[in-house]
Amino acid sequence: CFSSQKAIPLASLSGSECLGEECLRGNIRFPLAEMSQPERIAITEDLLALYGNKAMYDRIVGQFGSQHPFSLLLRSTERDIIDLKGVFDKYGVPVPIHTTSLKPLPPFSSVTGTCQLAIDQELPTLSWREKQCSLFETRPDILRWFDRRQEKIRTQFLPVLETCALGK
Repeated sequence: CFSSQKAIPLASLSGSECLGEECLRGNIRFPLAEMSQPERIAITEDLLALYGNKAMYDRIVGQFGSQHPFSLLLRSTERDIIDLKGVFDKYGVPVPIHTTSLKPLPPFSSVTGTCQLAIDQELPTLSWREKQCSLFETRPDILRWFDRRQEKIRTQFLPVLETCALGK
């Protein structure tokens, strides 16, 4: 479902299709619609996973400094959190508070080992998102968010982390 979404011209986005600042165009009022309990649970779980990834990248940057690729992955994850919080706002769902949702990780002994840990943290999130697709069949905006995030992990995060894990 993720790559099947067609690009929608920004000028023609409706309330059910817009994301973030795109929703400032036109006369769109929030909350847009009710979300089912399974939908609420799914976006909450995804936001909590993003919080965990952000906490991991924060910790890595804290240990190794603003080193490529971690500082860039941290900033990208922060933007994804902001965008997903916009989905919560749009549907009137309370945004969960960021707590330390990071599962315990061993101390980072090397940059290359840390890259592998980051891969291990991103991969389950990638497969989890694929399973959630059917929940959001009638929500083109949420499908677009998932599609963007899925594509970013596949084409940007994982390749740079895999290269890093190989010590290149």
